[in-house]
Amino acid sequence: MSSPPSSSSSPSAHSPYPAPYPEASMVVVSLVSVLVVIFVCVFLWLVFPGFFGRRGRGFYKASSKSRKRGPSLLLVGPMNAGKTSLLLAMQRSQSCANGDSSALIPDTVTSMEVNETSVAKVDGKTMAVVDIPGHPRLSALVQEYAQRAKIVAFVIDSADFANRAREVAEALVDIVELAREQRARLVIVCNKSDRTIASPPSYVKTRLEKELSRVTSMEDDGLAAAGDGAGARKRRGNVTASGAKFTFDDDVQFVATSAKSAEVSELLSQL
Repeated sequence: MSSPPSSSSSPSAHSPYPAPYPEASMVVVSLVSVLVVIFVCVFLWLVFPGFFGRRGRGFYKASSKSRKRGPSLLLVGPMNAGKTSLLLAMQRSQSCANGDSSALIPDTVTSMEVNETSVAKVDGKTMAVVDIPGHPRLSALVQEYAQRAKIVAFVIDSADFANRAREVAEALVDIVELAREQRARLVIVCNKSDRTIASPPSYVKTRLEKELSRVTSMEDDGLAAAGDGAGARKRRGNVTASGAKFTFDDDVQFVATSAKSAEVSELLSQL
């Protein structure tokens, strides 16, 4: 008697469908990989335009009408001074004052994009604020945005000012001239004032006047040696007369702030 067919035979041997092709699977995997790469690139292009050489508006997306708005506050200054943190603190100062710990922010927020938003002034009205990062690659944007600035706020790290006074002065000399050309009010913001080693505004003013006198004098001497003394006086004429001691105009204000502690009342009072 013949034995019945074995039930252990492979099901695939009797399957009505052909086995999948390895080549087809590889094609599908390749297509999926390409789509994932394209999606990641598009995401980075939209969120971090600076990586692709496209200028954006940072984490505050400005409308196409933003540059047509009224007078604004322009935040400028060296890198790591805490400009973007200060911008966040100005917006969140009220919630921090009410004890909302979620609104606390670090001393410095790394940013490579221009940030535009608005903040509430003491009188309840709003003012547009433009934060330009201190990276040298973006320095040309200061001139562009200064054309509609009512106030130019030059932000410094007061906790590290004593060690970088000359560097700060070299960055400030063009801002002083620009503010005068645009008839914008200049405010020197001594940020990170909550630190014990922070320099007070009075010391910052005195030290900057000394350093600016040296910087402008050295530039005049250098350009004069190169046969461009008249050009030096023309370019720096708005800052100080050749050989004269630099002094800030009477309307230049020095204020102390702490972005980390959301202590920005002195700056808001200038708006």
